[in-house]
Amino acid sequence: MAWLSAYLAVKIAARLAFKKPEYTVAQTSALVWDPVCLVHNVLSVCAGFYSVLTWDRPPEDACSSINDMQVVKVK
Repeated sequence: MAWLSAYLAVKIAARLAFKKPEYTVAQTSALVWDPVCLVHNVLSVCAGFYSVLTWDRPPEDACSSINDMQVVKVK
């Protein structure tokens, strides 16, 4: 929860820091929101690659869907 709060705070701070009163919402989005979202997407892809590369469980331990018995099974 702390990471999510910090992430949202940074996005809001970036939007407020670069917002100019004369800009429309679309102009503000193009100037601030789009680059912030691009950084978010790049970091998400990097985190996904890192997770795949460092996955330490055998593939048969991974679930294939939310209905898979691995998910529903209570240990």
